[in-house]
Amino acid sequence: MFNRAWVRLYELTSVRAYSYGNTLNIHLVDHDGRKLQTSIDRLQDDRRIWDLTYNGILHSIVKNGADSNQLARGTLNLPATS
Repeated sequence: MFNRAWVRLYELTSVRAYSYGNTLNIHLVDHDGRKLQTSIDRLQDDRRIWDLTYNGILHSIVKNGADSNQLARGTLNLPATS
């Protein structure tokens, strides 16, 4: 949850990264259409939050076939969806 926005990390359908100046932002969408957008740096500030987020993203990509863009795959070392 961030600024009253939240997503189910293990039920993501879309994981996209975008560069805004010197900041890398991540946009997450879950299967119910909820959206969360924040900087990756903000998530990585708390190791426990980042571990939970990254594991949810990875699970959603591998097990659920979530869509991702090239920047997200390259930056986060994620596998390509099939």
